[in-house]
Amino acid sequence: MQGRLKSAGWISFSRVVQIFALYICYKIIVLACDNNNEMLSICIRCYVYSGFLAAFYGLLSYFFMFFWGIEFGGAYGEYGVRLRGFYVEGGPYGLFAGTVILVLINVWNYNIFLKSEKKLIFVIVAASFFLAQSKSSFFAFFVVILLSFISSNTQYFTKNIFQLFSFSIFIVLIIFYSGVDDVIERLYRDKALLIENADYFSEDTNYIMGRVAGSVIVPEMILKNPWLGVGIGNYSLLRDSEKYNRYLPKVDMWDLHGLGLFGFAAEVGFLGVLFFLTFFFMRYFHELKKGKDIYCLAMAAYPMAALIFGVQPTFSYPWILLAISESIAKNKKLNFNNGKVK
Repeated sequence: MQGRLKSAGWISFSRVVQIFALYICYKIIVLACDNNNEMLSICIRCYVYSGFLAAFYGLLSYFFMFFWGIEFGGAYGEYGVRLRGFYVEGGPYGLFAGTVILVLINVWNYNIFLKSEKKLIFVIVAASFFLAQSKSSFFAFFVVILLSFISSNTQYFTKNIFQLFSFSIFIVLIIFYSGVDDVIERLYRDKALLIENADYFSEDTNYIMGRVAGSVIVPEMILKNPWLGVGIGNYSLLRDSEKYNRYLPKVDMWDLHGLGLFGFAAEVGFLGVLFFLTFFFMRYFHELKKGKDIYCLAMAAYPMAALIFGVQPTFSYPWILLAISESIAKNKKLNFNNGKVK
């Protein structure tokens, strides 16, 4: 059955069903938590505890691999150890860990967790966040907080152009020193090297699969199908087609582009990207109208940032995070005594 769901036609159908089911899940959480702080507390605890479990497993795996070379699955690396929790790589895990930190910060002053408990969770998850060594997660985390800070203080920045200019310079410096430019430069260098010496790298999956291969194939898909794309989920099926792949050797394994929103554009086209971004942006704008809480706004913005930086819309946590952020915004004036941990 799994093989059939990855076949032509079926894979697009299964992806649409997944996204629709996640949207229903998002609506159910919002409706269940509407003016119900006890249910919201339960949802928050479940989300944070799941993040803590993934972080603890990842840290345990990391230390065993770093000190004794024993693999437990939660960490990986040939030239250096990276934490990945229950994910296949450090990048997706880092983006998830960032959401757990945001949720915890949002409810820090509520009586949902014990003081010692929330401190322990924060330390464990924050440590795993940094040990994942995910540049995309660092950048996404910083951007959503900064965006939310500016959005909630628009009057101040419109009256103080110098401060806004200073913030802009600061953002550019952060981007530069975060190594994003090095990643882009290396990607272009590897792409050129791969095109010139495709046969030489025929056995190296770091080149013929993933982001490097995607940087060659995705632009071809976008150029030939700019508005509607090749169909959601169809990148993996069509990446070996001569129509889109003129240089690279074919692969037998299931391959994903790993290029975030840019790669997603190859599957759903510019119209599909516009649809998803509009949906997430409207949720953010809805939160912005309700209040000026920076971290709550950052939670609402994070799913959109995660989509841009590599998370697939079929991942469950951006939808759950969006539901929690919307519920917190609605229940901001409620007393969380019903969810108090004694």
